[in-house]
Amino acid sequence: MKSKTDDIVKTQRETLAVFQRVNPTRRDFSPGDPRLADLRKREETIYNNLGFPSVDFREKRILEAGCGTGDIALMLADWGATVDAFDLNEHSVAHAQSMAKRFPNSNRCRFQQGSVFSPPYNGQYDFVQCLGVLAHVGDPKLAFKTLASRVKPGGFLYIMNLNTWGFLSRWLKRAIVSALALGNPERKARWAQRLWKKHISRAAKFGVRTEEQIAWDNFVAPHKTETIGEWLEWMKECDMEYVSSYPSFYSLKLPSTSTGGIEPMPCQNAPRNLILRWLLRGLVQIRWAMALGVGGLCSISFVARKRPAKNP
Repeated sequence: MKSKTDDIVKTQRETLAVFQRVNPTRRDFSPGDPRLADLRKREETIYNNLGFPSVDFREKRILEAGCGTGDIALMLADWGATVDAFDLNEHSVAHAQSMAKRFPNSNRCRFQQGSVFSPPYNGQYDFVQCLGVLAHVGDPKLAFKTLASRVKPGGFLYIMNLNTWGFLSRWLKRAIVSALALGNPERKARWAQRLWKKHISRAAKFGVRTEEQIAWDNFVAPHKTETIGEWLEWMKECDMEYVSSYPSFYSLKLPSTSTGGIEPMPCQNAPRNLILRWLLRGLVQIRWAMALGVGGLCSISFVARKRPAKNP
């Protein structure tokens, strides 16, 4: 019988096989690069939509799990934060360390290799973030709990992950690609680029990545998904409370496809009525599944707050 540990090891091996091949790929920035400006504008919009403008990060201590090539960590350093960043892929870490030398505030960043299940830094943080990583680990719930334990009381955990409902059309596309490729990873990537070129081109454009990266990430790398209900249950188990999400758990309004899903949208508060909250979450997830113009709205960002310590 396969254990959780076996699944973690297997998923880690398969994920590294993908990202050591395609990451980093032509994502080499210097200050003033217009591609970097586009990427930072995109990320800053998401932080604003979640209710965290750049000024909130001054003098804050941040942990970034799965930092990739360090682009966002360097942006947060420019905002005045001190960032401890790590990634499982040593190729990405080496690239981040090299690229950071060109940036004026790189002394505010540290980059190390490490696992989301055992972060290589000690202590708790004002803000912990993990963007697009939990989908590629064998036990997302354990990873969430590990990261939540590194948030200090009153601090925040920012996660970007895949929603099960919004991922339905992607599952179908992945199944078609896998069947045509007979399970071979390289053929999967090639079939994906033939069949879903529009999807891949759009994702590459707005994500500031290459089409090769998108094909391998979306159609070859292992993926795990959860529902809103599961995420909220994880928060509860970790003594955390929901703060915000983008797109909102509680609004049927979707971002425009013309912006790549990145545009100013005010945070939506959760309704006080429990039944209304439950109903809205269900309708929202169906709405995400029906966002066929973007192949399903599956990448969701949300923030949770660690409850402050109670006075003795």
